[in-house]
Amino acid sequence: SLRAPMSALAGIALSKRYDTPVIVDLADIVFEWPWDPIAYFHSNKSVDAVVPYFVSQNPKFSYLRLDGLRVLEAHEKQVISSNASAGVYIFRDVSTYLRAVGYCVRRPDICQLDGAFFLCPSVNGLITTDRQVHAIQVRDVVPVSSIFHESLPRESI
Repeated sequence: SLRAPMSALAGIALSKRYDTPVIVDLADIVFEWPWDPIAYFHSNKSVDAVVPYFVSQNPKFSYLRLDGLRVLEAHEKQVISSNASAGVYIFRDVSTYLRAVGYCVRRPDICQLDGAFFLCPSVNGLITTDRQVHAIQVRDVVPVSSIFHESLPRESI
């Protein structure tokens, strides 16, 4: 299923402007990040997407291999580094997001896991010799799923 990538497309269809950043928040991780996407893309003309990340080794997250701020590759549920995606993906504009989703559809071997397509590996389709994806570390990270599981009685889990 193409749930996350296509669900975001439904929201984009309601947009009045296609030249502003597209922010897809999977709403499963809470973090602090005072950041202005419009200013960032204006100052970084070769950047097509930004992925907030935090330090982890938990295999339930998606991971980014980095060179400084530059994302070299992204993988779903595969610990390729200690840079875990915080579940928010910021694309330069609608056209950029559509390129990323197109990559998912063309490369299910990279973007699909257990029959479902995931958004994190879609950023691989935006990385070229002259275009970049950046990753910026965030703080005060709390996975919402862990809050949910901690609030349930032990016999419910």
